[in-house]
Amino acid sequence: EQYLSKIFHNTQQTTVNEYIQREKIEASKRDLIYTDLPINTIALNFAYASTSHYGSVFERIIGMTPLKYRNTFGKV
Repeated sequence: EQYLSKIFHNTQQTTVNEYIQREKIEASKRDLIYTDLPINTIALNFAYASTSHYGSVFERIIGMTPLKYRNTFGKV
């Protein structure tokens, strides 16, 4: 496990966990833009334990909250 993690980090310049978080956030952005699903449902769909945890990870990676992202880029 450590060996594979080290190889992954050396080739991708990120940890496995960070890579997974970024991929989940990127996928969730589509739901924020193209659906009317509540943010707490989106958080649960992407296996976040709570809406607040999803929100903090989203803000760390994207630079804004999920609600602000939806209001800025969501369907009109």
